[in-house]
Amino acid sequence: MATRSRVPIAAASIVRDALLVTPVTPAAGGNGLAMRAGLFLEGLSRSFRVRCLVVPVFGSAGRSDGLVDRLAATSQVLALDPVPDAVQDLRVRLAAQAPRARAIAVHPRPALCRSATMTAAHALADAAAGVEFVHIHRLYLAPFLDVLLDRQERPVLTIDIDDDEAATRRACGEPDEAEAYERLGNYYLPAVDHVFAASAIDAATVATTYKLAAVTPISNAVRLPPLTGKRGRSRRAPTHDLLLVGTLSYPPNAEAARWLCEEVLPHLNHASVALVGSNPPPEVRALARDSSVTVVGAVADVTSWYERTRVAVVPLRAGGGTRIKLLEALAHGRPVVSTTVGVHGLDLLPGRDGVLVADRPAEFAAHCQSLMDEPEFAERLAVAGRDVVARTASIEVVARDSDRIFRSLLRSRSEDAAISDRVVALGAQLHRNRVAAETCHLLTAAGVRAILLKGASFGAWLYDSLLDRSCADIDLLIDPVAEPVAQAVLARHGFTTLHGRSNAMLLGHPAVEWVRGHDHVDLHRGRFWGITVPPDEAWLVLSEHTERFELGGRQVETLNVTARAFHVVVHAVASGPTSEQPREDLRRALERVPLSIWQDAARLAAVLGAQAGFTAGLELTTAGRDLSRCLVLDGRAALGRLPSLDAALRVAGPPRFATGMARLLALPGLRPKLVTVARLIFPTPSYLKTRVRWAGRTPLHLSLAYAVWLGTLVRGALPALAAVRRAAAAARRRDAEWRSPA
Repeated sequence: MATRSRVPIAAASIVRDALLVTPVTPAAGGNGLAMRAGLFLEGLSRSFRVRCLVVPVFGSAGRSDGLVDRLAATSQVLALDPVPDAVQDLRVRLAAQAPRARAIAVHPRPALCRSATMTAAHALADAAAGVEFVHIHRLYLAPFLDVLLDRQERPVLTIDIDDDEAATRRACGEPDEAEAYERLGNYYLPAVDHVFAASAIDAATVATTYKLAAVTPISNAVRLPPLTGKRGRSRRAPTHDLLLVGTLSYPPNAEAARWLCEEVLPHLNHASVALVGSNPPPEVRALARDSSVTVVGAVADVTSWYERTRVAVVPLRAGGGTRIKLLEALAHGRPVVSTTVGVHGLDLLPGRDGVLVADRPAEFAAHCQSLMDEPEFAERLAVAGRDVVARTASIEVVARDSDRIFRSLLRSRSEDAAISDRVVALGAQLHRNRVAAETCHLLTAAGVRAILLKGASFGAWLYDSLLDRSCADIDLLIDPVAEPVAQAVLARHGFTTLHGRSNAMLLGHPAVEWVRGHDHVDLHRGRFWGITVPPDEAWLVLSEHTERFELGGRQVETLNVTARAFHVVVHAVASGPTSEQPREDLRRALERVPLSIWQDAARLAAVLGAQAGFTAGLELTTAGRDLSRCLVLDGRAALGRLPSLDAALRVAGPPRFATGMARLLALPGLRPKLVTVARLIFPTPSYLKTRVRWAGRTPLHLSLAYAVWLGTLVRGALPALAAVRRAAAAARRRDAEWRSPA
């Protein structure tokens, strides 16, 4: 695949990538296909960094006039197999379900799809790596999307069909090709995100034919060249009376040239005709036998030909889409005589907007003669036509409108993704709530009183719906005496403990995590973070501050509003500064909970020995600091004393192992500390497997995992110790400030 790279104008301001896939090199002039590809390049380059991929299904990528060099970040030509092995490609497709169904739906395909093998589709997918938007220019390139279509995560995919290709082929006497394009449209057009056409008429027809919700018209557009002479007329003496411009190898154009010269020209008085376009076939070259006919091949710039002619003609009697050459003639300030087919899809009023329309040779000739004989009439018509193009079909106008459409499609994809993510999140939350209710029911049936913490209880309390408050796990508060029974219940229903039943590893931890697939249950043994009184004392207090509410169709027990207010504060500290959900819980609680409840929550914190954590939590926000000055116990400020070492660490955002080191230092006596350090260095295999993913593969892997774990501890020890020292110093300073007289 040949590649050229460059930096487009204003590339520094573009951050999103788009891939433009086209059968020819996009151009500002030349044939209509290249010009329309250039129009989409103009539109995409306004908001995207464009990669241009030419798929040369006609055998050549076409010439470049510099437009791609100016507007595209990269340019590639896809290398196609000149003689693709159709049988081998079909074998590859039949081997998988999606390609097999596609092969059945679209074969036989149009002739221009012969190079669209799975190998080529993979190459296009590689070219689209990392882009957010892929635009395909013409329906016959749609099969090159096959690999992208089968991917769950894919960019926005759009197709410009230009016109109804099936109808065009049928009008040209190619019924088999017409049916092939119908099969292609029936499969691919509903499969992409959006479809474009060149006119409102074709857009409506295609939407109806292929049962699409919408097809957006993006009209052809041309650049307005500077005009010379009075009111845009050329100062050059005309060398030809009539001018036909178009790709002469295109059968409808060749037939139009023949009809013009053989049927129309005899009705005119000594008129001369110039036929300008690439690859004129022998039957068109033969028209030059008439001395009044000049056949010209491809030219670098058609401007001089428009300047040296009186009237532009579009004598098409077949074909589809809109005639970009008609717009080009009007842009050059020339009046146009066209057939009805020639003005198809263009919102031009005959006799006013630069064009006269006739379908019979004599009438067509009469219009041409009147424009040649009445220069003032021709001038008025030409100026009106150029004005219409300037207002509705200039590159600036259409590229700006198409840019808006492209950005809207990308925005819609983002919104759809957000909705999808929201649906998934709500489904996960519903599942979590159901598991929470069932677990509470199982524990209650076994004689274990379980109190639901956070999660749904916070959602029902602080949010519009209990589903609006997301949570990753289920937190249950239980009587520490009943922990063995609770463990047996969870184990019986498929849960396993994350810590491998290593009691030494749990010293200082208020909760034990139990896991079953994606379900996580934290059993809090009598208390949660911030509480310093023994677990059995904390349970006696908290179990007196409960109420019941319905969850998952069952009645569950949760903390009452006073205990929830206390919990929401200490939970915000325990989660650290990078956890947004607990901070949002705290913000909402500070807005909604009255002062009297906060006063009761401060009293509860004092009973539970949690004043340090409660103080640290309120100081996380301005509203909390203001509240703390209003809380009074026994005639003096209820709060203000230094947060504990653990709280100070969490507020600052501790490095790894710092909070564990703080818990270790807080353990009473030397023996518990030594036992914990030993278990930390040599944890149980089940615990180590949760920390080093590959530890459980083989015994050798497990041995290596212990060495890796030890290295991790050594690397993390110094930063953790430094953080503990900083937090301890801050704690001492704050304690001194609190003790000093005001």
